[in-house]
Amino acid sequence: MTLIERLRAATEGSRDLDYAVAEHIRRKTVPLDWTTSIDDAAALVPATTFWGIGYYPGEACAWVGCEANVDAATPALALCIAALMAQGIK
Repeated sequence: MTLIERLRAATEGSRDLDYAVAEHIRRKTVPLDWTTSIDDAAALVPATTFWGIGYYPGEACAWVGCEANVDAATPALALCIAALMAQGIK
């Protein structure tokens, strides 16, 4: 299962998923709370790229640029996935 598939299947963020993201982006230090914090997930968005999130009970979505539009269980997960996809991670 790819990282994006794992994130899409998650019902909530976790430290395990944060560490998996860190491995993929080759970050050697303790990861941020990318899968549970919107602010930390926003740090994954490429500079000068527009992004947004939406949330409806039981459904979240995020977009980064014009290409990465994602639905996920939580806003932070959706933004994390969209930001990684915008970086070319599959």
